[in-house]
Amino acid sequence: MKFVPRLFVDDMLGAGVEIEISKAHCHYLFNVLRLEKGESFLAFDGKNGEWRIEIIEASKKHGVGKCATQTRAQDTLPNLTLYFAPIKGHRNDAIIEKATELGAAHIVPIITEHTIVRKTNTEKMRQIVIEAAQQCERLCVPQIHEPISLEQLLANLDKNQTIIFADEAGEGHFDAHSLANASESIGLLVGPEGGFSSSEREMIRDCKQAIATSFGKRILRADTATYAGLTLIQALWGDWKKQT
Repeated sequence: MKFVPRLFVDDMLGAGVEIEISKAHCHYLFNVLRLEKGESFLAFDGKNGEWRIEIIEASKKHGVGKCATQTRAQDTLPNLTLYFAPIKGHRNDAIIEKATELGAAHIVPIITEHTIVRKTNTEKMRQIVIEAAQQCERLCVPQIHEPISLEQLLANLDKNQTIIFADEAGEGHFDAHSLANASESIGLLVGPEGGFSSSEREMIRDCKQAIATSFGKRILRADTATYAGLTLIQALWGDWKKQT
């Protein structure tokens, strides 16, 4: 089966629409993959589904493509938000990548008392989610938000959102009953590697929309807890469940 490149574009796609191919995409398509005029690639813009783009102009630094046929209609993902305390190095990048693959619609860095990494590169995060969305065949890219404090999150929480709080203290149990009364929006809240402070845990527990949940008797690292939580939410509430 011939490999067909798949790219996220900022242009609005639609039948017969012509788009300018960015310099970065020109390099990838024409210099790396050696595609030529008349050949095609797949593109999505996050709103109008996926399209086969026919290359009508091609050079090393300039290209034009035309929307030939729509290959997939736009879908709607569950309104799932990841709230996470950033951690060091490549494991933080992996959290963002895997959250994209696991269907998070929003990714929000949270600053807590024990958060070590307090500055985030949102542009780098956006590039990671774009590349992950291209690879996993999502039709939209998660929205990357600026970091906020835990206090800000709880004070401004959408009243229609249920928060699944990954409680490292081992209290609470995650199953289908945990989500029985969940709203149409769910957020997974995962703390830093040092865990939430006792005052933070109390503050979260005082939030009526938060459900304290344990992911088993073993203590999970922050990134592992993120993957486990997103997987369980998708299986019991999200689009994995809807496929069964």
